[in-house]
Amino acid sequence: MSNQADYQYDVFISYRSSDRAWVEASLLKRLEGAELKYCIDFQNFVLGKPTIQNITNAVINSRKTLLILNQSYLESGWTEFERLLLQTLNPANNQEQLIPLMKEKCELPLEIKFLTYLDFSNLEDEQMDWQRLLTALGKPEVNRAFACPYDYEAQKEERKYLNSSLEQYSMGDRIGKGTAANIYKAIEKSTGRSVSIKVLRSENKELATEFEASVKRAISISDEPHFLTIYEMNFGGEYCYYVRQFIDGKSLRDFIEEWNREHAQKAYQGLPIDTSLKIILEIGEALEQAHKRISQDSTLKYYIYTDIKPSNVLLSNATVNYYRGRPEISPDISAFISSFNICDNFGKYKDEVKQVLNQFQKKISDFDTTILQEELFYMLPDFYANRDPISYEKADQYMLGLLAYEIITGITPRTLPIKERDDDLKSILQEIERRRFDVFESVGDIPRNDCPDTLKDVILKMMSREPDARYKRFSDAISALKGIDINLTLVRESYIRCLTSKSRNFSDEFFDVFLKKLEHHEPNVRRRLDFKNPREKARHADSFKQSILFLFAYFDQNERFYKYMDQKEDPNILSGIAKSHHETHKIPKTYYEPFGKALIDTVAEFDDKFDDFDMLREGWQDVYNLAAEYMKSKVKSRS
Repeated sequence: MSNQADYQYDVFISYRSSDRAWVEASLLKRLEGAELKYCIDFQNFVLGKPTIQNITNAVINSRKTLLILNQSYLESGWTEFERLLLQTLNPANNQEQLIPLMKEKCELPLEIKFLTYLDFSNLEDEQMDWQRLLTALGKPEVNRAFACPYDYEAQKEERKYLNSSLEQYSMGDRIGKGTAANIYKAIEKSTGRSVSIKVLRSENKELATEFEASVKRAISISDEPHFLTIYEMNFGGEYCYYVRQFIDGKSLRDFIEEWNREHAQKAYQGLPIDTSLKIILEIGEALEQAHKRISQDSTLKYYIYTDIKPSNVLLSNATVNYYRGRPEISPDISAFISSFNICDNFGKYKDEVKQVLNQFQKKISDFDTTILQEELFYMLPDFYANRDPISYEKADQYMLGLLAYEIITGITPRTLPIKERDDDLKSILQEIERRRFDVFESVGDIPRNDCPDTLKDVILKMMSREPDARYKRFSDAISALKGIDINLTLVRESYIRCLTSKSRNFSDEFFDVFLKKLEHHEPNVRRRLDFKNPREKARHADSFKQSILFLFAYFDQNERFYKYMDQKEDPNILSGIAKSHHETHKIPKTYYEPFGKALIDTVAEFDDKFDDFDMLREGWQDVYNLAAEYMKSKVKSRS
């Protein structure tokens, strides 16, 4: 295998189980960031196959083999076999296939000692060591779309402190960088549990005091669903930090960008509507629970989450699979937010607008434009309106509305007059200071055709620039969102478009088109629909249109009540129709399937937006099939 393209993997990782925490938390993240394909036992070894064969295949099919060395490794029989196998295949290592990495100080065997190895036991110059490793593996440049930018000099003392203060954890890489803190992944040695550790990296004493107060307040909320649980905290040492739940996933910001780049349709960007609503509701319901805590805790009276933005929302199970050629997001996807960010005190912001803007201006030199633009666009206009008091119920609505807009459209809401690539952030800060509330702009319509108008209306109301134009209570907004069943809403709006179609005459044509479609799907139906006179046909046409409304009502009743019952309650809105079908018209069960197909085909002709909606045909099928199953069950029970 001399051709690099022939190898299945870039690197096989040979290690001892005692180093698995470091391998997972640090090494694999680096390899993934550099887009290197690795082979590792717990992921790639075939179950049931002899271990010797798995190891042999891994070495042969990998361009490089990385040995993670410590004393335990050198004393292990299996790792000895891996090392000897590789040296047997390439005794001189003239292809530099073997890369030794000393994780802990140990006495190296003679055959390894003569090779140039990486010493990770000290990490005096961590940046150079990682760079040398990636270069040896053929990827010297880290893909910044997947890996955090690193400022190693700034982190050296911080990491040294964490390693000495948090001996119960195996420290991993930095996985996040905020405007005032670093976030690291670590593994709790006693349990193997992954955690995140957020460390304040500012020497500002005032900021450190606020950081401590915020964490202490956040703990009272962090045990609520969809909040990241805080396990422990420390403020007595050189650095402030807290340890919280780790989510093995990605930020909402990264997921939206990934979806837009790899999976979104050309017609629109943004996540699928059903997934979007699920994420919006999970965050909304979490904030609703936080409001209840706030109303009960006097120390939280003036504190509410104002930092809901895509980079601060974490997603678990954010995977995409293809079904019949169409990308589908896992239904198990779930959103989490940090209660730490729930603690911006509106009560202290009466006369401090200039101070806040000055602090923001200091960040311009330390952070890239993308991060800062997100912060700017997600600013709360209420704070700059000189109106007292600020309603946290309406503030949360606005912030959640902005988030919903971006999830659905894939576009950051343009709430300030910043050009698409305007790097002069100082000028917009000056505009905010000068014009205050007036500088903020209303976001227009949601530019996505397949989003139900009802959902658009709710989101646009939530994100109204004027607080008085939003819902009176946050719970009212959440109730409005909960009341939207995507399938039913899409189908209802589709039928309304049929009723109001300008290209077709609904009253005169809809029933006739349906009859032709029905005859196509079920030729034997003609003898049942041979109307004696126009009056009889008109009567059936009216009943047919009324039946469609009954489909909607039955689906709505089922979603609200029936699906929680062991048996469907009788009578219901379809009971009379079912009786008429069976006793009067003697309609057989076999007619219900072609009837549904004919109905949906007819709608497709009349609804001029039918093709804009991936979910619309499925929505009509779901609404119709639920009613059809009930109708067929009545036929069966009476026959």
